Amino acid sequence: MSTAKVTAQRKIGSRRAEIQDAAATLFARQGYSGTGMEQIAAAVGLVPASLYNHWPSKQAILAEIIVTYEVETLEAFNRAIRDKLTAGDALYAAATTRLSYLLRHGRQAAITDREKLLLDAESLTRVHGLQNAHFTGLRALVEQGQRQGEFDQDTDSLFATVALLEMGTRLATSFLHQAEYPSWGEVSGAGTVLQMSDGEVLANMDEASAQYATMALRMVSHHPA
Repeated sequence: MSTAKVTAQRKIGSRRAEIQDAAATLFARQGYSGTGMEQIAAAVGLVPASLYNHWPSKQAILAEIIVTYEVETLEAFNRAIRDKLTAGDALYAAATTRLSYLLRHGRQAAITDREKLLLDAESLTRVHGLQNAHFTGLRALVEQGQRQGEFDQDTDSLFATVALLEMGTRLATSFLHQAEYPSWGEVSGAGTVLQMSDGEVLANMDEASAQYATMALRMVSHHPA
């Protein structure tokens, strides 16, 4: 392939990503249904018809945002728990990774939370599969800790898994919710100061993630070996 063709393809890919990023901001701020292609086009300096040179539909953009988010969420979880010697270590790593990822990808998390049922059937099936794999992996981790005597065997693993995931999501919501519109912001770095929507400063991302992980261990009544 010629250098000119490679350069052209890179420009197309960059423009496509720029459109997706602008759409993510708009979907998070005003909802998928409240966002039109003309608004997305305006955000990137294009006329609406030009968007279709990069994306076939608004639905396709939504699917790409949500599917990519769930793929990366599962990959982050699997990386976090890999090679950990104990279930407690693995759960701590999974929890810190989850909150950090949520804080760094607030728009995508908000869109997934609110808009996934608007996906086409094929994309929704894939998203459910990815979410189920994440849930199953986390529940297996809790049950591993119970078998090995690290976690309280009387704790219901299903309940604990749901609670662990929801606690991370709601913590991120509380930190990132913007008072001026129903959306989430995003955290750019580990040292970024986090605050509630009323302005109360709580912690930076590393501290918040560590506290969430500590709470996760308490939830399963962690007993270090």
